[in-house]
Amino acid sequence: MSIKGNKGKSGGGGGKEEVVTRPPPAKGAVAASLVVLDGLDVDALVLLIGEDERPLTGAAGLLDWRMCGWLSQQLLAGAFRGARGEKVLTWPAGRLAVPAVVLMGLGKTAEARDVLGATLDEVQKVLEAAKLARVALGACVPAATVEEALATRPQLKERIKTLLEAQAP
Repeated sequence: MSIKGNKGKSGGGGGKEEVVTRPPPAKGAVAASLVVLDGLDVDALVLLIGEDERPLTGAAGLLDWRMCGWLSQQLLAGAFRGARGEKVLTWPAGRLAVPAVVLMGLGKTAEARDVLGATLDEVQKVLEAAKLARVALGACVPAATVEEALATRPQLKERIKTLLEAQAP
């Protein structure tokens, strides 16, 4: 999918046309939105967050908005950085219908595709330990990339009831 727009001064005067290419949306993914987050009927919302993903985007940015900046406060305080291997189990303080939120660090976003499989294996372990059977998953990488990595992880794929697209198509 490509989107065309004018680059330059507002009003469209004199700027070169810029074409922004986005990957096609994943087959089973849902575009992250406040309406979608508010309607989730799962045991937990799992977010894979990059340590250099600032500002937060996709489902993480929406969760931060819904929680009045709480996630950004945690990042600024260093309580959670998004570093690879970090895990936080929290609750959304009544601001979402889901009873739990799992934050997992994905490391540098440029390397996220390389470590996604190992991170998803960690997600599976966390879900088993916390006895979370049905989850929604959002990541700072395209949902198609997540779907590809889930193809070899059928037990985890079965637990994921909603896959949230990183950016609206």
